[in-house]
Amino acid sequence: MKLIPTITTTPGSDWKGKIDEINNLNIEEVAVFVTCLNEEERKNLYSLILRSRIKHIPFVHLRGDMKLSELDYFVKKY
Repeated sequence: MKLIPTITTTPGSDWKGKIDEINNLNIEEVAVFVTCLNEEERKNLYSLILRSRIKHIPFVHLRGDMKLSELDYFVKKY
């Protein structure tokens, strides 16, 4: 069995703080839930992930308003 830590973006969640925790714990694989982020907030999240220790993202919860380019980014990069 494999457990994958997640970055969740529900109202009130500290998703930016989770990225700090991921870096402090040297975690390289996470799942990402962009559930409550609009496009601009998602760009911020992607930028923070890019600068983090994260190397693999095997699961992304998609939103109906995500652009194909966002999906391609995750497929190609992670």
